[in-house]
Amino acid sequence: SIGMCGYLDYSFLKEGLVFKGYQKFDKTKDKANILDMLLSYEGDASITKIIPSDIIACFGLSGNATKYWNYLKSILAMAQEIGYPQEAPQAAYSMPPLNPLAALSLAESFLGIDFEKDILPLLGSNFAGVLSDLEEVVVEMEQAGPGPGKMPFVLPGFSLILQAKDKDKAQALKNIITETLIPKLNEHVKSQIIDARKKAIEKEKKMSEMQEETAGESLSQEKMVMESAPVKDMLTVGSQDYRGYEVSVLLIEDLPFKNIVIDPSCFVMDDKLIVSSSFKSAKQIISLEKGFRDSLDSYLTQELEDEAILTNHSFLYYFDLGEVINKVTQTNMFKSAKPFVMMASKGKVTGEDIDSIIDVLNDISLFVQTYRMSEDSVGESLVYIKIEGLN
Repeated sequence: SIGMCGYLDYSFLKEGLVFKGYQKFDKTKDKANILDMLLSYEGDASITKIIPSDIIACFGLSGNATKYWNYLKSILAMAQEIGYPQEAPQAAYSMPPLNPLAALSLAESFLGIDFEKDILPLLGSNFAGVLSDLEEVVVEMEQAGPGPGKMPFVLPGFSLILQAKDKDKAQALKNIITETLIPKLNEHVKSQIIDARKKAIEKEKKMSEMQEETAGESLSQEKMVMESAPVKDMLTVGSQDYRGYEVSVLLIEDLPFKNIVIDPSCFVMDDKLIVSSSFKSAKQIISLEKGFRDSLDSYLTQELEDEAILTNHSFLYYFDLGEVINKVTQTNMFKSAKPFVMMASKGKVTGEDIDSIIDVLNDISLFVQTYRMSEDSVGESLVYIKIEGLN
């Protein structure tokens, strides 16, 4: 770094504070080519324009996918060398060390694809992860005792947006999921079920031979019939049309809970592949594209007028703290935990104390951070904090 400067000011509507910082780098000393990797790409607003404005959090990344991947590989390799040196004896570890690159290699072998040859060339320059909702559900588990077991659970709704180099390559990415990943997972599950059946039959045969009882032989025959029964696919991919978009919806058989629908979905929108945790999350993005919802881009433009950094960034981080607090405090899980905290503190924490903490946190309702790198090696960062009651 050669030098840096920054300033703090009110936002356009005086509802928050804006910090802008600038940092000049010496490119000749950038041996790892990090500056070139962070160099922003035009057209990044296309991602924020398809993200609904009422989300909870978002992380966006822009740049050359190959350069990001090469940098990530170098970081992972370095971390592996530092964390688990080759000269260290393996017996010193209670379990084999976790190696992300080795895990990727196993996944490639399982799927029969090469990430760098089959996936990386398809990727464009914009990516985003979106947390769109936190919904409390009561999971009913099947159990041996009388009545179903019930457990409250907060179910997140999220989407992953991958920009491809064009629409055909986005479709190719989708096909990898629906035509390669899902069939491979089905084959693996089927083989596990068949192996479990064979082991059960072998065990029953040994018990029958030891007991030499007709009942045991009859049970073995029954299990042999079960072994020859076909194994159905655990995962099936269906197709649903929603406002002109063909959405592939994954249906999962034999889930242990009865009242919750798990339906991950994916679809192609122009040059982007959108993978969502549910059909509901997919519909939210499509409804925005059709003009039925406001976008994150339009919302941020209203909050921060004339900030060009919003439409041309290396990365974007958005977190609606007020929405998180509102959703969490309305759940039965929080309401039941509140008196427990008061009791566990032995009177040191009261309900008023908890409410006061929530009110203070709720005043900081929004946090936005963006960063971009220019061609002359100047990094520009923007941080926006929306504070209720500031104006």
